[in-house]
Amino acid sequence: MHRFVPVLSILLPGLLTAEILAFIQIQRCMDPVIHNAINLEASGILTVPHGPAIATLAAMDMGLFAALLFVLSVGAGLTLITFALAWASCTLVPDRRWITFPAAGLWVGLLFFVNQNGPVLFPSLWALLIPPITWKSTVARMPQSSIHESPFHKLAHLIPLVILACAALPLLGKGMFIDIRDSLLLSSRTGLAISDAYYRYTLPAAEVIKPIAARQLKTYTSDIPLSPQTEEELRAWGWHRTQPGLRPHIHLRQEGEHLMVSGSTLKATGISKEEFAHAPGKALNTATLDGDRMGPFRSLILFCLVPGFPILLYALAFCPLRRIFAWIFDRPTASFLASLLCLLTGLSLLLPLYFLGEARKGPQKPEVLNTYLFSEKRSERLHAMRAAAKGKKLDVSETVLRRNLEGKDPAERYWTVTFLGSRPSETHWELLLQALNDPNPNVVCKTVEALSLAAPRLHQTKMAQEAILRTLRASEHPYVQWYAFQALKRLGPLPRIP
Repeated sequence: MHRFVPVLSILLPGLLTAEILAFIQIQRCMDPVIHNAINLEASGILTVPHGPAIATLAAMDMGLFAALLFVLSVGAGLTLITFALAWASCTLVPDRRWITFPAAGLWVGLLFFVNQNGPVLFPSLWALLIPPITWKSTVARMPQSSIHESPFHKLAHLIPLVILACAALPLLGKGMFIDIRDSLLLSSRTGLAISDAYYRYTLPAAEVIKPIAARQLKTYTSDIPLSPQTEEELRAWGWHRTQPGLRPHIHLRQEGEHLMVSGSTLKATGISKEEFAHAPGKALNTATLDGDRMGPFRSLILFCLVPGFPILLYALAFCPLRRIFAWIFDRPTASFLASLLCLLTGLSLLLPLYFLGEARKGPQKPEVLNTYLFSEKRSERLHAMRAAAKGKKLDVSETVLRRNLEGKDPAERYWTVTFLGSRPSETHWELLLQALNDPNPNVVCKTVEALSLAAPRLHQTKMAQEAILRTLRASEHPYVQWYAFQALKRLGPLPRIP
């Protein structure tokens, strides 16, 4: 008797473990950030998150959805690699030890890899828990079959994956993700929902992944006294002294002739007193980058994301389809039809992306692009507006600008405000200010950036600061606040808030 390998039920324990680990890791990272943001806001200090976005980031669903980014990258990668090795030990070799012992060596090597810059808690837990949980799940659920299959037939399931990978690799060029966003994600309700969910829920995961120096709100405690001027300079670089009882990112202490910077994800790193006195914020950023112990974990996430996410999607489609076909056909036919259908579906999804790339490489002559600005075809209008935003000198009239900004196409509105930021004009200044009320967060993010670029050249810095500050304080969207905060820093010293 033969039963299908229950791939999804085998993977589920490892993926659930990944979700739990990611949620706890995100909560541990974001909890002190949120509490410090509340305290800083009460003290009149502007930082992000701020106001409504604090409640957004503190919500339970934010952490659960943000954790999916880890599940679909490092969780999927570790789970699938372990499943493949455990499956091979059960089916491809006469003695499991031939694969079990080398796999155990890889597991130990993974633990050493994530801790090569020093011990780190959560990366160690990822490496320590997910592989053995998935291995045990695979061995326990692997069905016994009376049907003898050749190794070739067993490995034949990899052929569609190889074909899809070869078809996808040429698309990973510069600009392709922008094409996907403009032509697919921002052109339909489903795409807009996916885009909005990505930008709304990924900020906490990004905070976990980013080096401390790259974060907007960075906290410290210090055993050495710091002058008010030094603390003010640190605040200008995003460093804030944490409140008692809250876990800081770093701890600053004196050790001999040096100041030592340490933290839960940092190696103790020394900086000279002269370097710190000259530029304290820059010195702390440099020290946290030099002492960062999370680099190998970031590399692991990227390594697992590229194969892990697509293969997991393939498995989620293949396994149910194979079950359905098995009600009608025999096992080999059911597997073949499910593989063929998944392959054709994957190729049909990839095919439009080739045409997107061709559209991006379309006509570049100004006289042709000027006619495209008034075209009935969305793709031609978008191509011309994007070319204008990237520096191509076209005759973009106010009629075209107003039509785009008042239209229903978020991609056209996005590239129109990009153009207004790159080509500042007193005539079009009010159009930029009005774009701050756009319903699409991508457009608002680009608008505050465009305002910060155009305002100094038009001598409208104060008006831009006031408009961007209002947007920051009113928005509940974390990325809108992040872009607005960056824009305010670009325009000058951050204002205090009442």
